[in-house]
Amino acid sequence: LFLLFKLVQLGLIFIPPTETTSSSTTIQSLLHCFLSIESNTLQLALQWTVYSIFLCLFHLGEYFSTCIYNPSVTTSDSFMINQSKAYTAAALISWVEFAIRIFFFPQNNSTRMFHVGIFLVILGQTCRTLAMVTCGESFNHYIQRDKKDNHELVTKGIYSILRHPSYFG
Repeated sequence: LFLLFKLVQLGLIFIPPTETTSSSTTIQSLLHCFLSIESNTLQLALQWTVYSIFLCLFHLGEYFSTCIYNPSVTTSDSFMINQSKAYTAAALISWVEFAIRIFFFPQNNSTRMFHVGIFLVILGQTCRTLAMVTCGESFNHYIQRDKKDNHELVTKGIYSILRHPSYFG
């Protein structure tokens, strides 16, 4: 519902004024407008929603994987929200790119690429989470300059297939 109101606010959906202001008439108007939205607009809204969900799941996954498999280093930084200026810049640029695509090139929307993107995100997150699980106490979000006593070189599990699976993810 929030997304629907945002689309109205941005002018992507127009709700004609009605003579009565009863709640059932308003709901009927919203439902009528929602059902008459172009499929391309719905697809773009779905893409942004799925992107937001995956972004939240990434940060929650980072935190909970660290809590479960490496609790000795778990802090609020384990959410990885403020991890670097480069990450923040990349996120902002991706949001601007999406906005430009919505407003200037909505016809260049590919459902097939959306599905490929979903597959790649799930594959990448699975590899990253497996890397964190496989490393356990040896995994850290930050580059370590000194070897800890409990650190070990991990060559089993996903590390036997990929050299840096957490970067791959």
